[in-house]
Amino acid sequence: MNKKIVSYLMFAMITLAVSTTDIYVPAMPEMTRYFDTTVALVGLTITTMLIGMAFGTLVWGVFSDTYGRRPVLIISLIIYSLISLLIACSPNIYCVIILRFFQGVITSVFAIVCRLVLNDFLEGQELFRAMNLLNLGLVLSPAIAPVIGAQLSTWFDWRANFTFSCVGGVIMLLLLLKYVKETNKNKKEKLPPLLIWFGDYFKVIRHTHYSINNIMIMANYAIYFAFITISSFIYVTDLNFSPTLFALMLLFASGSYFLGSYYAKFIKSRYENRKYIDIMLVADLITLAGAFLLLINCFSHYYWVQVILISLALGLTRFGFGLMFTPGQMRALEFFPDKSGFALGACFFLMFLSGSFGAAWVSCFHRNHMLGLAVVVTTLTLMLIFLHYLDRRWLKMLRKIALIKK
Repeated sequence: MNKKIVSYLMFAMITLAVSTTDIYVPAMPEMTRYFDTTVALVGLTITTMLIGMAFGTLVWGVFSDTYGRRPVLIISLIIYSLISLLIACSPNIYCVIILRFFQGVITSVFAIVCRLVLNDFLEGQELFRAMNLLNLGLVLSPAIAPVIGAQLSTWFDWRANFTFSCVGGVIMLLLLLKYVKETNKNKKEKLPPLLIWFGDYFKVIRHTHYSINNIMIMANYAIYFAFITISSFIYVTDLNFSPTLFALMLLFASGSYFLGSYYAKFIKSRYENRKYIDIMLVADLITLAGAFLLLINCFSHYYWVQVILISLALGLTRFGFGLMFTPGQMRALEFFPDKSGFALGACFFLMFLSGSFGAAWVSCFHRNHMLGLAVVVTTLTLMLIFLHYLDRRWLKMLRKIALIKK
């Protein structure tokens, strides 16, 4: 089995999965008019998907440990394609919301199992580069998917976006059947009992540094999805951008993420002893600068000043997210090398749950989108800075205890 082909195929699956969120973002105002509904209900299509993804992450890692990575991916791609087609045929917004939950449950397979596939046969710097490649799916999806979605919505309507996802799922299925073999060589004989299952998750979550690290990832992911949820209404509705021009702004944001992700890879390859938490601190300080620009924007009434400030804030927060995301995941895995499935599952469960929280919170500010974004991003960023202080303080305390015992 070719390592490069498998790595790029896992990357393509992650990109497809994330595009399920991004591809129809330019069409969200159109969906509001089409279904004659509210911004909050259309925003709920993102929230419910993320909730589904959150709960899905708790089971797919364990399922793939028992039944294998390949069968789980095959079944998931089939169901993913069918659900995407059903969403395209939905008669009302409530059907879309319900189906998006189940689509989220299935999409979470790719977030977990694709990483476990690489974790099965890669290690060290090779694994870090492969993980970074998977996270670049978060770059290409916001960069390419909204551009494709804007064109599909212009030439057809919002339904074409989900038809596109259905076709993408079928293509991924055919490639998987041809190029990927089973990578899990140590399958479990059966699923663990429910109490043991959740007991293992509890053991993972109660680890102090692991939990603080997860909350940092959660806050960043909530900021990320707050931007995704409200950005189309800010740019298209408030600032009168065309869907195509808005898609280009998302391309700029994706470029910022790419730079952050590349810089994280550069730091780790050049300074191998540099701790992941140090990279995460720099990233969160950059995100804080973006939050500061959003606050300034709330006091501006000039059109071009608002465009510049919001776009700069979008670029800074996305750069910070790209810089911290891979180090945050790698740090989570470091705490539990023998329970990587549980560690990654709990991490992504909390991450997707926080994404749904960020999307729901910012949707509450339907009368003032810019103010809502500023409040959400600033609050979460200040919490991030406090968590860094708490993490370092706790680490110093543990070192003192270790010295006393010696």
